[in-house]
Amino acid sequence: MKGDRECCLAAGMDGYLSKPVQLEELRRLLRDYEGGPSVESGHAASLEEPCLAPEVQESAEAQPMRSERAPVDRSALLERLGGDAQLMSELIEIHLSQCPGLLAAARRAFEENNGPELARLTHTLKGSAGNLLALDAAEMAGRLETFAEQRDFSHAGETMAALECEMERVEHGLRALQALGAP
Repeated sequence: MKGDRECCLAAGMDGYLSKPVQLEELRRLLRDYEGGPSVESGHAASLEEPCLAPEVQESAEAQPMRSERAPVDRSALLERLGGDAQLMSELIEIHLSQCPGLLAAARRAFEENNGPELARLTHTLKGSAGNLLALDAAEMAGRLETFAEQRDFSHAGETMAALECEMERVEHGLRALQALGAP
């Protein structure tokens, strides 16, 4: 939230990191206190798999912006994880095992007009997608979280369908990364 960093530092905290935590930012902060080694940056390349779900027509207000970027950027993700392919593999496995259940539960919460539950579930999906740098999915989940908090189910329905489509793209992208194996 805007102003959180300043409030935390003013209250006496030594440092502040916002979510999703960026590995280089965390290392920089740790170096400030422990003197750890620096991390070199790499080049970003992407891997894309098209969404297989049907097209969703949305109002301009509710429509998440579709970008041409890949659902998951392998090089950027590896860079964020300090080149740790094993950690990347573990994060992908966790996401692939948990995401379908979270998405199904979010769909049920939407169908039951349960705003608080939908907000909680989409917040979790937003974090999971953000951790994998699935930026479009994280943005859509964040938008759906806001609609759920506002109990704006007319826009939530359109965004729910778009999120399901985007999460399918992310799943295909992650499975493609798994097929590639080690970097």
